[in-house]
Amino acid sequence: MERFPPNTRYMAASHSAGKMAELLGEMCNEWETPDDWQKHIATDNGHNICAAVRRLSWAERSCIAHTLQQLDINDLAISCTQASLDRLCKKARHTAGHVANNDS
Repeated sequence: MERFPPNTRYMAASHSAGKMAELLGEMCNEWETPDDWQKHIATDNGHNICAAVRRLSWAERSCIAHTLQQLDINDLAISCTQASLDRLCKKARHTAGHVANNDS
């Protein structure tokens, strides 16, 4: 497995999924990654970046910090209902699954 350093770019144009997918493709060209390589990317769960990754057919992994940040604070209330506790457990299992499958 090859690992490449994080790459940041200034985007003067729209942050649309199409523009982001184009920019990600350009970055891979600069790194000279072969087209037949499976590409993996960690995202911040933003709608446009996730849509861009889907357009490229890359494997996307949500950032653990951003995923935890999405937990509903109401689910953590002391007087929580069974339904909110069930939602919290589901989110925790989903997050733990991502961590367990991460090889880094």
